[in-house]
Amino acid sequence: MVNEAAGISTYSGNVAIDQGSMHIAADEVEVVIANKQLVKIIARTGPNSQKLARYEHLPDNATKPVVAEAKLITYLASEANLHLSGQAKLEQVQGSFSGDLLLYDVNRGIVEIKSGRGEGDRIKMTISPQQP
Repeated sequence: MVNEAAGISTYSGNVAIDQGSMHIAADEVEVVIANKQLVKIIARTGPNSQKLARYEHLPDNATKPVVAEAKLITYLASEANLHLSGQAKLEQVQGSFSGDLLLYDVNRGIVEIKSGRGEGDRIKMTISPQQP
């Protein structure tokens, strides 16, 4: 569904969006544009889906892409921030992170992680060994 007046386009099914080195794949993707500029991309899984929404991006001067998955991914273009919610996972060269909510600064490579409120919800982090 495309609503040009509101600047919102919603795509359903097996959706894939590419912009430069960024790739987003999900069951449903909503793209919000204002003044001919990308504002945000919201990618989500379907209610009965077993797979997670996926984000990939190859940072400048990197050999390995940042890969993120979650039930809901919101990319805020002007801030270059990524919000991952629900079974959130993020993998980058320095290590991998998982929790209920991950906030990722795409330009600076900084991750903020929050656990859910349920008993047993836990933040998990793996630090990759330094390469010689």
